Amino acid sequence: MEVVGTALNAEAAIAEVRRLTPDVVLMDVNMPGMDGIKATQVMTGEPPYAPVVLMSVQEDREYLRRAMQAGAREFLVKPFSGDELAAALRRVNQLERLKRVNIPVPAEVAPPAADQISAKRPAAGRVILVFSGKGGVGKSLLSVNLAASLAKDTTQRTALIDLDLQFGDLGVLLGLDSSRNIYQVVEAFPNIDAEFVEALMPRAPGGFQVLLGPQSPEFADLVTAEHARAILEILKETFDNIVIDTSSHLGEVTLEALEKAGSIVVLVDLGLPAVKEAKLALRVFQRLGIPSDRIKVVVNRADSTLGITLVQVESSLETKVAATLPNDSKTVLKSIQRAEPFVNLLPNSEISRAVRDLALSLVPLPAADGSHAGQAGRKVGFWSRTSAG
Repeated sequence: MEVVGTALNAEAAIAEVRRLTPDVVLMDVNMPGMDGIKATQVMTGEPPYAPVVLMSVQEDREYLRRAMQAGAREFLVKPFSGDELAAALRRVNQLERLKRVNIPVPAEVAPPAADQISAKRPAAGRVILVFSGKGGVGKSLLSVNLAASLAKDTTQRTALIDLDLQFGDLGVLLGLDSSRNIYQVVEAFPNIDAEFVEALMPRAPGGFQVLLGPQSPEFADLVTAEHARAILEILKETFDNIVIDTSSHLGEVTLEALEKAGSIVVLVDLGLPAVKEAKLALRVFQRLGIPSDRIKVVVNRADSTLGITLVQVESSLETKVAATLPNDSKTVLKSIQRAEPFVNLLPNSEISRAVRDLALSLVPLPAADGSHAGQAGRKVGFWSRTSAG
């Protein structure tokens, strides 16, 4: 790294940025005269559109929100280490390089030929959402293996999204570097497209691509329903299947994902707390107007003798169990230790076969005309339904 210029106040900094066109600007929020947040708005809103890393002793959410709204790419709270600073500067620089590579093609470019248009995917990709009202049931592990099953058995393009924004662990389960993640969509929004989003999605063992959650829980609230909506719309145009791992909290981002989902897997185990939470979730889904045929209840560790029975689960939830997964701690543990989906690592195990059967029941192979089932269009959002009743 090379320091190409310094400034003692915001006005001088803006002049230096215009003159030097640096790769990254490091700036304090608190400065004499114009503060760093207002200066960031100027630097990110006019050529050369310099990316800004803001630093401050203030760590409350309001400062972070204002910094992100002003266009800052990173927000560092003092004191921080030299390694943290260097990592932030490199991360921002790498993101800017990605953005430059993925600049949309100008409108003047000639339109594609007719045969190229016909070769494109004829319909939007399917969205499968995995939900559990209780943690520790195996939701993330099921999401990972559903995505791996779809990628392998359908040979279709498959994406996995971590919308458990505070405490998602898909990166850990798959051994992926989390430096590229959904928070960078927030930073660049609304200037995002398919190439930009895909550049943030590393390829996981098994051949599918993953959009990871933020590296730090405090960034979770900065990911909004609008961001989730844009991401899903983009991915539906470029992937055949999108699997979403959600939070147990029914916040606005999860509700937006539910709105887009063609299939919703509600995962429970045979413990009373999980069944109770599932019952509450199903009641909410009903009030939101989600058709029951889009919801599949799946029981994990169904052969366990430590809880209630399958019959009691169905009676309590007032619905049939669509699928069961066996209790196979050996296979699961080996999968976690190797950071690889068990459907790939041990494809002949009983739990792998069960997950693959579930995946194919959710996403049947495309019909001859290339159409995708279960994606009926709906124009009324959940929020409007909620406010109406």
